[in-house]
Amino acid sequence: MTNNGQGKNKRSQRFFGKGAGKCFFIKKVFPLIFSFLIAGCAGRAYEPLAVPAPEPDHALELTVFAYDGASDKFPFVPNFGHAFASVKNLSAEPAVFYGYTLESGEEATFGTWVQTAGGGIWFNLEAQYIHNYGRYGGVVSVSRMLPPSGIAAVEDYMRRKGEWLFTYNCSAFVAGLWNAAAGADERMDEYKLSSPARLKRQIERFESRETDRQLAPFLPSSRTGHFDKKGAFHEFR
Repeated sequence: MTNNGQGKNKRSQRFFGKGAGKCFFIKKVFPLIFSFLIAGCAGRAYEPLAVPAPEPDHALELTVFAYDGASDKFPFVPNFGHAFASVKNLSAEPAVFYGYTLESGEEATFGTWVQTAGGGIWFNLEAQYIHNYGRYGGVVSVSRMLPPSGIAAVEDYMRRKGEWLFTYNCSAFVAGLWNAAAGADERMDEYKLSSPARLKRQIERFESRETDRQLAPFLPSSRTGHFDKKGAFHEFR
């Protein structure tokens, strides 16, 4: 991974389309804003939930995050936040998750983005934002260990739902991801038109929730990129 600040800025500009002008806003940003506006922010009371303790053979930890954008607002620039997930390898050996090889102790974030509609699931974009720029302050999260059956269920879900859509945004993806491995009494409500603020309220019902959970440090082997619909990984440099 390049540590040069100029290189990171160029990569960020290439991804987020800086300088793309009105066309970029109309085609990519406006649909995201509109989807969150119609998602609604109605509150709902939840009973506290506890996540079961891990079994000895569970080596992967799944965490889901919801950031409502409150710590990163600017005048006249709406920020509706973002929802994403991470997987961490707690074993002493490398582990493969959705085709991504995790070294021992490595944690990779992943999620879907409106700017990459059709590009599949992106790995480590959020980690880049956090490690390089200190973003997502106030993000809430909840974690659970993944048994082998849970890994298979989550990966199958990612193959079926791993694409940002107007009617299935990042928050909807993350809620469904959690439910793919959750027990009946741990499930989150799923909405096709959801929002990070709504997902945040659902995460806050868990007794084991965390705020500003620290990600594991980047390793030399950590990669940023996305998996396409055919399962090929395209590294982002």
